[in-house]
Amino acid sequence: PETALYCSSGRSSLRSATSKDGKGLQKAGAKELLESALRMRPDRILLQELRDGTAFFYLRNVNSGHPGSITTVHANTAEGALEQLTLLVKESEGGNDLDRHDIRALLRSLVDIVVQMHRLPPGDGKPARYRMTEVWFDPAGKPRD
Repeated sequence: PETALYCSSGRSSLRSATSKDGKGLQKAGAKELLESALRMRPDRILLQELRDGTAFFYLRNVNSGHPGSITTVHANTAEGALEQLTLLVKESEGGNDLDRHDIRALLRSLVDIVVQMHRLPPGDGKPARYRMTEVWFDPAGKPRD
């Protein structure tokens, strides 16, 4: 309610107007789009899905003044989502040398809430629906002001 969100019905893949070397169009990945978005000094970062080492880059930037940021990750449980994020950070160039315990501590300080959704089968010509099945919240793991 305090922040109006602008929603765009754009394509699932984006291209930059020019390439780095000036030779035509270049596809932009999640990291490049995050870098571009950060130049606009957003209050929050909304990223559709973390799939690879971009997770480390995303978390570092969420930790630099973008509270309330939102993303998704595939996992079977809320605790599994934290485990999946740990593995994604370990896959990254910047996070592969980090100790697993340190990554989990970072996640517990940065992630406010995990909501687990379960996909319900479509029925009667209607699209698939989702049901919230689990919520993880750990206020004790947050740094205090």
